[in-house]
Amino acid sequence: MRKLGSIGPPLSECWKFYRILIRQQDDVLAGKSDEEAFIHGLKRFPVLTKVTVTPAAHGFLFNPLYQTPMISSFPEGFNYPIPRGWPLPSHDQPEEVYSLPWKRLNEVQKEKFHGFRIVARALAEQKNDVVEFSVDSRLLRTGINCSILGDACEEYNHLATLLKKPGFRHLDLSFTLAGTWQSLPHEKLHDILREAGDLEELSLATTGIDAENEHRNLHNVTPVPLKDIFPFENWPKLQHFELSRLIVSESDVISFLSELPATVRSVTLSFLTFVDSENHWHSFLAKMREEIRESRLWSDRRRNVTVGCNQDISLPGRAECIGNEVDEFLYGDGQNLFLDPPN
Repeated sequence: MRKLGSIGPPLSECWKFYRILIRQQDDVLAGKSDEEAFIHGLKRFPVLTKVTVTPAAHGFLFNPLYQTPMISSFPEGFNYPIPRGWPLPSHDQPEEVYSLPWKRLNEVQKEKFHGFRIVARALAEQKNDVVEFSVDSRLLRTGINCSILGDACEEYNHLATLLKKPGFRHLDLSFTLAGTWQSLPHEKLHDILREAGDLEELSLATTGIDAENEHRNLHNVTPVPLKDIFPFENWPKLQHFELSRLIVSESDVISFLSELPATVRSVTLSFLTFVDSENHWHSFLAKMREEIRESRLWSDRRRNVTVGCNQDISLPGRAECIGNEVDEFLYGDGQNLFLDPPN
């Protein structure tokens, strides 16, 4: 990890080096040599079992998420605009890239998700032993255009092919919603998840609904019952389950958790928006503890619960993850760390 403010090249030199990197990237994309290299890697590393696609490989300035050979070769103290591999909602980003149906996007727009497309295609078409696929936004408010689930397209078919693979055990998915929670094609998502009969770990994240309007318009949002999204009956080996930025009801989440397979050992819930409890974690955890102590929830075994939130953090891609303290409250004599909402 490099310290902020460490001595590095002058900004003029950083800019010159950055422009070289951009030209090299354009050449790679134009020649499709990145896809060729990935396919070559699949052939050369037959014991490879996990592939991760993320827009956050560069992490934060001087603190990359992955020390790839390219990132490791950067000059000490290299100051550069941190690239994000997927579109982020902003004034300078074409809105249609992440809000229009997939079938209405042209090829240039679809290529905003270039990495996901070439990886999914290669994993579906090339011989490999990959049984773990992570499409991970790393808490950034972005993801793959969710309408690939609703439209007949090769990206959906490639993902379905991968999930059908015998022994496929780990899946992380991050989707961008088209402005409203109802834009998530939950029935198609249910269908494609049902293909992964050997699944052991699952994480689903969305961008939620528009941050400016989400609390004001919650009364107009009807959450999709979680059982209509996740076919738990098809996952007898499931051990870990994770949700992030879903619009839910407190009662439905608790009912859903009570039906988890007996094999599940841990649950992570992050940035959930509750429509029936004034959007407060305090009420939800208190209800969970009541259900546990009345043996209506998880009477067979104790599950570890982690809550992700941004109580004191407003920076994109960062959060507080509270695990031990939540377990102490649910199963022991610990305190509820979330404040009781005002009356």
